[in-house]
Amino acid sequence: MDKVRFIVLYGGEWIKSGEKFKYQYGMSKIISVSRETSYESLHDIISRLVEANRNESSIKMKFIFNSPEVLAPFEVVNDDDVQVFLCENSDVNTRTSLCVTVDRKRRIIPTTQGPDNELVNEDIANVFESDNGNGVGLDNIHESLLSPNDFQNVDVFSIGVDNDDEARDSRPSTSEVPLRRSRVARSQAIGIKSSRIHGSYTSLESVVNNVKEVGVGDLFPSKEELHMKMQLLAIGNHFQFKVKKSTKTLLVMSCIVEDCKWRVRATKLNDCESFRIRKYSPDHTCSLDTLHFDHRQASSKLIGHCIKSKFEGTSQSYRLNDIIDDVKKQCGMTLGYNKAWRAREVALGLARGSPDDSFTILPSYCHMLELKNPGTIMAQIRGIDASVAQYLIEADPTKWARSHFDGRRYCIMTTNIAECLNGILKDARELPITKLVEHIRGLLQKWFWERREAAAKMSTPMTKWAEKKLRRRSNKSRCYRVHPINLYEHHVIDGYLNGFVNLIEKTCTCRKFQLDQLPCRHAFAACNLRRSSCYDYCSHYYHKETLATAYGSSIYPVGPMEEWDVPDDIQSRVVLPPKGRKPRGRPAKKRKPSRGEEIVQRKCGRCGVVGHNRQKCKAPIPLSDHNGNP
Repeated sequence: MDKVRFIVLYGGEWIKSGEKFKYQYGMSKIISVSRETSYESLHDIISRLVEANRNESSIKMKFIFNSPEVLAPFEVVNDDDVQVFLCENSDVNTRTSLCVTVDRKRRIIPTTQGPDNELVNEDIANVFESDNGNGVGLDNIHESLLSPNDFQNVDVFSIGVDNDDEARDSRPSTSEVPLRRSRVARSQAIGIKSSRIHGSYTSLESVVNNVKEVGVGDLFPSKEELHMKMQLLAIGNHFQFKVKKSTKTLLVMSCIVEDCKWRVRATKLNDCESFRIRKYSPDHTCSLDTLHFDHRQASSKLIGHCIKSKFEGTSQSYRLNDIIDDVKKQCGMTLGYNKAWRAREVALGLARGSPDDSFTILPSYCHMLELKNPGTIMAQIRGIDASVAQYLIEADPTKWARSHFDGRRYCIMTTNIAECLNGILKDARELPITKLVEHIRGLLQKWFWERREAAAKMSTPMTKWAEKKLRRRSNKSRCYRVHPINLYEHHVIDGYLNGFVNLIEKTCTCRKFQLDQLPCRHAFAACNLRRSSCYDYCSHYYHKETLATAYGSSIYPVGPMEEWDVPDDIQSRVVLPPKGRKPRGRPAKKRKPSRGEEIVQRKCGRCGVVGHNRQKCKAPIPLSDHNGNP
């Protein structure tokens, strides 16, 4: 059976430079298939090569057609395209490469990965060693054996070929094995920051215990990733090491005991920031006396990476003493207060970002927020008449915007909704500005959904709050005496204030009818006398249809920053944090009480003294209670 051999490039992306298309790839492989290979067979072998699940990923195969004209890459989508591609590779002079890109289907890849979703490959060099029955096989040929002529049709930038690094390592090693592409990290090729070391774990112990052993040939996105992996490995296996040499292209680590044979040597690949382990001696010949309780590899940066999931969101309950206790219980190490504080600062920076970065992306975030959620009130006014919008701004929003009202005005009784939000955002105020706005957006999204669902499940004409208030007033009005004046005016005797009700104007001398815009007890008594429905005198704002309409809109998230499409004029805006001096002392966490607010002092339930509770009471436990009972 005739076979066609060609090169597969994967782990990269297409880049357009002028009119020319280039494929910047991460890995390459020579593959041989039968001339009668179908599209499904080729797609299966490529899926297994790049280790992509067809249900979760979209695999696109493209190639450059040999032509004097500059053409865009052709995508292979059916059997005819496969035959055209194989015909191109039948002749050595017209050979072209198959470039593969993998797109995840509706999945957001986080900036850090853990063991459960690591971006690694397990020795793809030996996956397909034989024919699979469909004429599709894989030749185990190393990238260094590829001829330069094989790349004449596609301009590529290789990050997987590093023959110069082999020449650097001429020193013998205790574990010389052929290089294998096991656990290949492809983050640099596809533009994703990945890490097999740390992720969203529930405890520090899970981070350390889930670290896998390294080996010769393992590839890491950067030198920092490699160093952090070795730190976690040392903590989990209870040994310590030191960095003997660290340059831009070389990293050498050894055990802290000079006579120990544990060694790691890694070098940088060409044209990228990835580091590959060249030599590794995993055996320790040192004694256990070298391990101290203050592990030198347990740096504040490493601990901060491991505990950053504790600070996601608005929780403030993870204290420094909790960090020290967790490190002691889960890793057996004694952590000082200063190192715990530095680790907490690192974790806060990783989980929430810095204030400067948050203010920098604030214009872009607001632009995307308006783009995803169109229809703001002021935007509608400006769309009709810009002069009207300017007039309203100059007229002071407190005179026409309900959200800016300061109390009773224009026959409307309002509440101080700002104080309610301050109580809800008590913990979220510690977040950077952009994360604070995103937290508020998430709360509004949740509230809108919950109230839409509540309105849909209501079986009464009014909202639950209004129905409860109406039922309470109706029960109290049954004993009132009503003296009609005319068809719509009534004098109601309640034995206290009495009331004069006008059902046409919806008024009562007790003023509750006007302020609440709901029938008061006097109005209920008048309605019962006339046998009319109380719902006819309720404001339409209390109807369940109004509630459903008020929360009928949907609030959408802005999506990940990588997918934002922000104009240049907005990206060029510079927003800096407000200037100000940090006050002395510990920052206040509680709101200062206003005039008239009484501070409730705590009183001990054991001794009765003000200023402490019974848990902190230093008085002896009495043999009997205050009543004299034993």
